[in-house]
Amino acid sequence: MKGIKYDLKTISSSGWSPTLIPDELMIDTFFQKEKAEIEKIESDLSEQENLLSEAIEAVEYETVEDETATTKTIKDYLAAEIKDLEDSEKESAARERKILVRQLSEIKNRESRISKLKKALKEKEEELKHKLDVKRYGLEGSRYRLELLKKQAQRQIEQLESVTESDAKEERKRTTKLNGLKKYIAVLDKKIDGLEELLVSIVGMVTDEESKELILLKHFGHINDELSRYLNQEKRALIAVFENLWDKYAISAQSWKKGEARQ
Repeated sequence: MKGIKYDLKTISSSGWSPTLIPDELMIDTFFQKEKAEIEKIESDLSEQENLLSEAIEAVEYETVEDETATTKTIKDYLAAEIKDLEDSEKESAARERKILVRQLSEIKNRESRISKLKKALKEKEEELKHKLDVKRYGLEGSRYRLELLKKQAQRQIEQLESVTESDAKEERKRTTKLNGLKKYIAVLDKKIDGLEELLVSIVGMVTDEESKELILLKHFGHINDELSRYLNQEKRALIAVFENLWDKYAISAQSWKKGEARQ
C-alpha cells in the first residue's frame, strides 16, 4: 500500500504530522457541526433545483427541432406571452396572463433561492477549509500560508498594473482582475487578523496525540479495505468452484440414464 508507505516515511522523519490526516477524518472529528450545516444547505439546494425543474416543466412550451429548453428560454417565452396578452380585453386572456405571470414569478423565485443557497454553500465551504487549515497548521503555520498567498496576489497586481491595454475590452478584463485580486487580499487580511480568535474557537491546533490517533485510524481504514477486497476475491473464487460442481453434478448419472431410456 503506497499511501501507508509514504506516511511511514514521513512519520519516521517528521513525526505524526497533521498533514497526513485526510480532510474527511478532520471534519468528522472536529467539525461535525460545520459538516451538518453544509449538508443542510446542499439538501435545500437540491430541493430548490428540483422545484425549479418542476416549475419549468409545468410551462406549456413546445421546442423546435434540436432546441433545448433552458431556464432563460422559458423565462423569455413567458415574458413575451405576458406582454402579448396585456392589451387583450378578453376574460380568457386575463386568466391565461395571470397563470403565466404566476409561472414566471415561481421560476424567478426558485432561481433567486438557488443563487442565495449556492452563495451560502460556497461561503460555508471556504469557512470550513480555513478552519481545517488553522486546526492543522496552527497560528504561525496558518499565518505563514496566508501571508504567502497575499504576496502572490500582490505580485499579480503589480504585473497587471505595469501593463496598459490599448483595447477597451482587454482593459476592462484587466480592471476586473485587479479588483478581484484586491478583494482577495482584503479577505486574506481579515483571516490573518482573526487567526488568534479562530484558533481559540476551534480549541487550538490538533495535538500530537490526536494526530497520531487519526493517522492510525486512516491506516486501519486502508488495511481494512485491502483485507475486505482480498476476502471478497476469495469468496467469489470459492463460490465459482461450487457453481462449477453444481453445473457438472446436479444431475446424477443414474437420473440421466433414466431420462435417456424414456426417450
